[in-house]
Amino acid sequence: MSGYNVNMNYIPPDDRDKRQIVCIGDSHGCYDELIELLDKIDFNPTTTRLVFVGDLIDRSSKSLECVKLVRKLCEAGDAECVRGNHEEKCIRYRNYETKRYFTGQPNPIRLSKLDAAMHATYTDADVDWMRRLPLTIHLRDNWFAIHGGLEPAYKFSQQSPSQITRCRYVNDKGIAVPLKNFEQPLDSVYWTDLWDGPENIIYGHMVHSLSTPLVDVRPNGTKCIGIDTGVVYGGRLTSYNLDTDTFIQVQAKKVYYEAKFNIDE
Repeated sequence: MSGYNVNMNYIPPDDRDKRQIVCIGDSHGCYDELIELLDKIDFNPTTTRLVFVGDLIDRSSKSLECVKLVRKLCEAGDAECVRGNHEEKCIRYRNYETKRYFTGQPNPIRLSKLDAAMHATYTDADVDWMRRLPLTIHLRDNWFAIHGGLEPAYKFSQQSPSQITRCRYVNDKGIAVPLKNFEQPLDSVYWTDLWDGPENIIYGHMVHSLSTPLVDVRPNGTKCIGIDTGVVYGGRLTSYNLDTDTFIQVQAKKVYYEAKFNIDE
């Protein structure tokens, strides 16, 4: 694979604990921007603990390259990644395709022609790797990385796996409510408006802006930092350094996918 060189050197656990923690938002197959961002942050696994917040795939033409790169980094011990809802969808799609092959039953998951073509290129080993990805990654202290959101009605340890990858909006009781035509449901709030922790969260999934990450600080000091700035929609690919509290971004080279909802510039 051309592009980014993976450092295969073993890093002792004691040295790992001293590395700066850098999280990268949803890349959605924007491989060129991902390579540019890794160069821009001067990624070195001996000094950086790199964590991806999922949704490496779908909606643009280099999903396979993103999977191969991040999988190689993870398997070398040079990065970590949580499972996003698009990886989850890929796993279900492959399961249904296997069932269709043996039974003839149609696959109920519909994909765009582009995404279907991309899914056909993933090896069984690629999909098995996605299946093994964790839903949460402990970063340090009370900081965690997830893909989607949390239901404030429940403790962190009691969260639904499906909501960890998908949750956006919740009712006044802190229970998730589904999107309706890609719009916020009536009488709902964004999940970070009610999440009082004590866990602080870095996440992707929801694009609030094509340029500005969303930083929410609750009255009790709990922080939630959303780093999906819609690179696939022509926005930016964002990284967040937890140790320096700084963002580094690269601009999308083009609009790869037209958003079905309004996004702030």
